[in-house]
Amino acid sequence: MGDGKANDTIAVLKMIDYAVSHSLSIDLRGGPWKISNTIDFTDIKEISCDWTGRFIVDPVNFDSNCSYVVTLGSPDSSFRSRRANNLCINGLLCIVSTSKKKKLNGLFIKGSLLKIDAIRVIGFNGEGVNISATWDSSFVSISTEDCGNTEYYQFSINRYGDTSNCLFIGRLQCERANHKCFSIECIRSVINTIHAERTIILIDDEKNKKIPSKLNYVNVKIDVGNTTINQIFHDVSKKSKYKKSSVLLNIDHGSIKDVQMNDSVISTSFGRFSEYINISARSWFFSGNQITNNVYFKP
Repeated sequence: MGDGKANDTIAVLKMIDYAVSHSLSIDLRGGPWKISNTIDFTDIKEISCDWTGRFIVDPVNFDSNCSYVVTLGSPDSSFRSRRANNLCINGLLCIVSTSKKKKLNGLFIKGSLLKIDAIRVIGFNGEGVNISATWDSSFVSISTEDCGNTEYYQFSINRYGDTSNCLFIGRLQCERANHKCFSIECIRSVINTIHAERTIILIDDEKNKKIPSKLNYVNVKIDVGNTTINQIFHDVSKKSKYKKSSVLLNIDHGSIKDVQMNDSVISTSFGRFSEYINISARSWFFSGNQITNNVYFKP
């Protein structure tokens, strides 16, 4: 049993080694587990977990060559190698940072044929969840809160030298992001709903950002192909010094609908054969041309 006070790193790593060598599943329930080094689940095929089995980490005392607390697939190899394949997560995998005094990232995922029930990552001065070159996988619920900074998105789906494709995400929450809220770059995928509330915008100049709106920073990026996004809510925190969220929105052969971004300035520079349905925003620029203020746009 973990108590969240004693360092459980060695015990958790030994459990993983034993499970891999005997082809066993892992049960994280009965924690919480305080850790100070990277927990790598790349070679595990099944994990059972809930809130009691959450990982707790203090970035100041984190000692690892890897910049992520938990990995499903290696962030230090190409998209082809050290992938997490055929992995099932039953229940809630949760990672909590107790401090922002040092930059650290939460969860890295690179793999195929993954079935993941729920993820919750909280409180990192860096990435909350990074999904890279992941294929043919489903996520019922992904939740990130109070993560991100001026360099890294709280949540991201990346190409990582290839593509992330054929994904299903039932629910994505990006709550109280610090500047960089979410970035989605994928193809042939479905994302049901995105809830990105109370983003805190930290700076208004990131240098060399040539985007249609002429804003020099980006808080949200959507760059997708053959992909459907069914709903988005995104706004800016009342605590934020800057009140305009800068959004890049490019869709190729896809659709996005029911988007409420009343605090956002949207920039679109590319897109073919796509539907933008029921979009609400502060303003919208297509290749430098502003179409209207307080956009309620139906093609």
